[in-house]
Amino acid sequence: MDSTFFWRIMHNSEVFTYVALMLASFIVGMLGRVLRIPYTIALVVSGLILGSLQLLPGAHLSPELLFAVFLPPLLFEGGINIKIQYLKHKWQLILALALCGTILSMCAIGWSMSLLCGMPIFVALLFGAIISPTDPISVLAIFRKSGMNERLTMVVEAESLFNDGVAVVLFIVVQQIIVQNSFSLFDSTLLFGKNVCGGIAVGLIIGSLVALLMMKTKDHLLCTTLTTIAAYGTYLCAEMISVSGVIAVVVASLVVGNYGISKRLSAGAYTAVMAFWEYAAFAVNSLVFLLIGIEVAKVITTSFWQQLLFGAVVVLFGRAVSVYALSGMFRLFGKEILHSWQHMLVWSGLRGALSMAMVMGVAMDFPYRDILLSYTFAVVLFSLIVQGLTVAPLIKYLKLVKEDSRLPLK
Repeated sequence: MDSTFFWRIMHNSEVFTYVALMLASFIVGMLGRVLRIPYTIALVVSGLILGSLQLLPGAHLSPELLFAVFLPPLLFEGGINIKIQYLKHKWQLILALALCGTILSMCAIGWSMSLLCGMPIFVALLFGAIISPTDPISVLAIFRKSGMNERLTMVVEAESLFNDGVAVVLFIVVQQIIVQNSFSLFDSTLLFGKNVCGGIAVGLIIGSLVALLMMKTKDHLLCTTLTTIAAYGTYLCAEMISVSGVIAVVVASLVVGNYGISKRLSAGAYTAVMAFWEYAAFAVNSLVFLLIGIEVAKVITTSFWQQLLFGAVVVLFGRAVSVYALSGMFRLFGKEILHSWQHMLVWSGLRGALSMAMVMGVAMDFPYRDILLSYTFAVVLFSLIVQGLTVAPLIKYLKLVKEDSRLPLK
């Protein structure tokens, strides 16, 4: 083969960049084991170093890349690992946190930012929608390593899957209000309902179809291909008809995981398919967290650290309002949520790539884009490093390492 072919590949900046990122993730993973630093946090710090030194100038986490390429496999892998039987037992808590909690968090953050920073209220609410979805990747790895209560681990994971979709829909609704410069409760509710219900419908249809097709083959390679098509196809179909692709993928993954992969496949095929998705999630997460660090490094200025502290306080306030208010509501109906669970739910609500993708998706000519960008990146950095590094000590302090004999939701 002509050697110039390989030189053309080397001069393809995208190919070189992503090979370099995967190599960096491998090196960071090896060092993280030696230094005993959580893998995702080590990746973010490494990304900060790479970005500060401008070692990979071609590396960029665009909203198109995250939403269309990275997000579907992350959502799908998370969904196929959640058992619907568990959701049936904890659906009230998970639904309250994912739906009501995200709306409450957006409103509390938006009100605080408007009051304290002088932002127009809907711009502040847009920031609230951007920063409200939680990213469980970092915290779940810490949970499992610390021997965390399995029931709380599942609640955190399930809440994050669903609040991603809710936050994206809220982001769309608030953006439309800002663009139209008018607010109609009826129109906003209709748009919200259309995105959510439409996403659920698309996910159910495609997920059910894929689960049925799995009955026709036992070949693990074909089944893996089918699940890959399901992950990306569901997202694309939902977005084509202007409903929530995030919610559609989550619903499809739950259906495929519970009624396709776990029931239709042989033991060997099941192991092969799940191993593929485990690696896919690992590889995508490695790239995403490195790119988060690189993107944050690009916006660090003198005022960035002030925004980090102020933004972190406001966002934690919003998370606390949502968790503690909902816990009080459950208490009124005779359902008690353990205080230790409440505290952990507040502090383990890390922010990640989805928030960064949404804020980078804001129109370039939007007057408040730069300040939204800085605050979002600052909060993501704080949550991943400061909250991420202190989750394990908090687990020990709250005595959540072993299963609690008391029910968290009576």
